[in-house]
Amino acid sequence: MPDVQQDGRVGEKRSLFARHKKWLTFIGALIVFVAFIYNEGVREELKDRSDTLNTAGNNFVTRTDTDQLSTYMAYVNYRVGRVTPVPSRPGENAEISLQTMRDTVDLMLATVSRIEAADGNLRRFREALEPNALFDDNVSRIKLVVQSEREHNDIVWRKAKEENWASPHDPQNIRQIVLKADEVTKECNDLRHDQIEPLEKGMLAEANSERTASGEKLEASKKVSYCLFALGWLLGLVGKLSETGTIADDD
Repeated sequence: MPDVQQDGRVGEKRSLFARHKKWLTFIGALIVFVAFIYNEGVREELKDRSDTLNTAGNNFVTRTDTDQLSTYMAYVNYRVGRVTPVPSRPGENAEISLQTMRDTVDLMLATVSRIEAADGNLRRFREALEPNALFDDNVSRIKLVVQSEREHNDIVWRKAKEENWASPHDPQNIRQIVLKADEVTKECNDLRHDQIEPLEKGMLAEANSERTASGEKLEASKKVSYCLFALGWLLGLVGKLSETGTIADDD
């Protein structure tokens, strides 16, 4: 009797597979199709997102290092001019030499160019991140300050060009240009240290956090994709075996 009951249960299972063999094949194919769409859509989107953040972060750091190097070179030239002031013409005895004015203005130009580059770098990097109202406000405020410093820079630059070609040179005017150029440089450095650098660190931390989250989602989606493919192929295989009679009920 136990053998008969066991054979009956096996027969019922086989009969079940035989009755629904077409549906098993269809459902298996549908699951494989869904897994393919999921793999091509969700997983590729997560992978692209992670790659975009990684590229944006690397570009951001590279541009920042380049900006720092250019400003450092201008600063070295400036310090050399301050240590060994050289009159621009024989017999010139200005309190502050014309060469010192040129070096000071060059440093100002490099510093302003650096914060402009940092501003553009921040805005490009911001576009790669998720929406964040705090980041948007800070980036907008920095942009306005940078525009103001550019206007001050242009005024000093025009005065320096006029004095550079003037004859004779006005030592008092040279001193005023140097003082104003130093002021603009200091304001730009303060902006860099107090606002730009903290925002850069915050945005890099946010990018790392988003990249980590995308990586975790990508790993989870990979497991889901594998499970869907396995389930779909298994159901399709069972359906095909039922159609060929490998799994059939015994009459």
